[in-house]
Amino acid sequence: MNQNLGKWLIIALPLVFATILLWPTYTSYQLDQDRNALMGDSAALEQWDIDNADAYRSARAKRLKLGLDLRGGMYVTLEVDVLKLIEESADRESIDDTFEDVLKKTATETTNNDKDVLETFLANFKATGKSLLAYFPVSTVEVTEEAVVEKLRRATEDAVDQALEVIKQRINKFDVSEAAITKRGTRRILLELPDVKDEKEIRSLLQTTARLEFKRLSMGKDLLATLLRIDKVLAGVPDVEAEATPAADSTAVADSTAKADTTAKADTTAKKDTTKADTGKSNDPYAGLSEEEAAKRFKKDHPLSHRITIQIEGQSQLMSVGQLDIAKVPDELKYALLIDGRDVAKVMGFLERNDVRKAIPVDLDIAIGAKSRTTIAEQGVEIYEVYGLIREADLTGDVIVEAFPSFDPTNNQPIVNMQMNGQGAERWSQLTGANVGKQIAIILDGRVYSAPVVQNRIPNGSSVISGMGGVEEAKLLSVVLKAGALKAPVRIIEERIVGPSLGEDSIQRGLTSTAISFAFIILFMLLYYAVGGGIADMALLMNVLLVVAVLAGMGGTLTLPGIAGVILSVAMAVDANILVFERMREELAAGKPLKKAVELGYSKAMSAIIDSNITNVLSGVVLYYLGSGPIKGFAVTLIIGVFVTLFTAVVVSRAMFGILVSSGVQSINIGQRKSATA
Repeated sequence: MNQNLGKWLIIALPLVFATILLWPTYTSYQLDQDRNALMGDSAALEQWDIDNADAYRSARAKRLKLGLDLRGGMYVTLEVDVLKLIEESADRESIDDTFEDVLKKTATETTNNDKDVLETFLANFKATGKSLLAYFPVSTVEVTEEAVVEKLRRATEDAVDQALEVIKQRINKFDVSEAAITKRGTRRILLELPDVKDEKEIRSLLQTTARLEFKRLSMGKDLLATLLRIDKVLAGVPDVEAEATPAADSTAVADSTAKADTTAKADTTAKKDTTKADTGKSNDPYAGLSEEEAAKRFKKDHPLSHRITIQIEGQSQLMSVGQLDIAKVPDELKYALLIDGRDVAKVMGFLERNDVRKAIPVDLDIAIGAKSRTTIAEQGVEIYEVYGLIREADLTGDVIVEAFPSFDPTNNQPIVNMQMNGQGAERWSQLTGANVGKQIAIILDGRVYSAPVVQNRIPNGSSVISGMGGVEEAKLLSVVLKAGALKAPVRIIEERIVGPSLGEDSIQRGLTSTAISFAFIILFMLLYYAVGGGIADMALLMNVLLVVAVLAGMGGTLTLPGIAGVILSVAMAVDANILVFERMREELAAGKPLKKAVELGYSKAMSAIIDSNITNVLSGVVLYYLGSGPIKGFAVTLIIGVFVTLFTAVVVSRAMFGILVSSGVQSINIGQRKSATA
């Protein structure tokens, strides 16, 4: 047994490995079944979400994902109208017939293809013999055609980036799970949106003009009282007046959140609070309950506020907003509100409800940051900030003329330069002058991208925003600031909808074709290679299991072409086994003993096996980098299948033969006409 221990481990460990990788997929399926059974009971569904939130999120994050062709959903290709941007960038009074002709010719040449619109426009314009300076105003010191071209190129790139960012936020707000949003070419954006139920709403969402606003913060006691009032609405409590909400020392709940700069974690479960904060309470409505029951009751009573952690200035301890006694909260309390990134979609859904909106004061708005404030590295949890805002916008994005990232010459830190038009500059001067030392939030489509502190009055509309976390953050903010200034519309140029029933049919057909092909292969191997074929069949089963498990472990997506890749990998594994078996038959026919025949069979077939698999890997790599969508799905499973095939067809099956030989077997029937004896 000891001499075969290594061989048994070679067989057993991959199976354990595959089970671990596929377990979240099984768990996710079971939890989905349980959740779907409660769809008709909103109260039970809400309680289920509270009780199973962590397990459900974890399983869904690690499960094997299905592509739109198997799952159902919506494919959308959007195109940023770069030509419209070029037209809007020109001086309206300078546009003549020549300019119009160039626009029309460029439109004809770039319709229904991926040609670069700006480069095509410049080439067509150059043919007219005229100067760009006659049509495009330039604010640089050096007035040259190169400056015009650079300005147009930068505006084009920013228009696409801005559209991409706006679409990401809108799709996230719409809570389309596992949406894939990618930039394709110079002006197109590809969206894959699984499980879309309302295609019309998605279309409207994608083509609505971006809304950029500047609002003052309202982070006072009223905001905390409002959050507790919303708890009562969500929990179905009739009295929605802002009053103290009972919370016990034994239910000190704070979800996975962290301090802004130190990433100190708050407790994620209900537990005894031995260090009571000044704003805590002494009454215990959950007395006599176990910690687990107290935690469940607390979350049920505080559907919103148990998800939001308050970080009070000057205090190291964190607590959930639900623990606060509003009567004891100072009027001038300074604090920050933090939320686990995994709860963002849920909280935004709460805030969109009509009954919740009625509970929010008419002059108050609640928004969530667009970018994570910090991350708890060991848990991979992103923390977002929750803001209270004055509902009426003080300024909108249409007053912004220019915004671009740069560096502060005094400390070389990234900054964003922002310039407003005359009307915006006047209002900005009044706004900043009246709010020195206070924060003004920059909001795009309801998400806060930045909330800089006003250092002094800004009289000329030219502002510098500092405190960026890095160059990428500065670039993103500059793109956001121009959301209201760029004039490049986004339109849908391609749309495909795969219904859930069609996706289920694809799954059924894919599984059926896989089962049929697999059955024929297994039958052939058993009939032609007898015992050897049985060993190959066991290796084939492990091959399929490992390919799917590795795909799940990599966070990949299984598509219909991916299933074809799995079938092809099975065929390659069979091919490798056939090469080995034929070599073994030759050696046995030559009179070699069984042990020697097995060794020679694998060693002499190895070069041919490696050669055929290398060519398959190269083909897969080419398909992956040059293909898109379904082609990439096929390429990924093909490449994974090649490496798994080399393992199962060579290492695993050889270990099986080795166990048989070591156990004293005198002959193995691999289809040869006469038995071979050791």
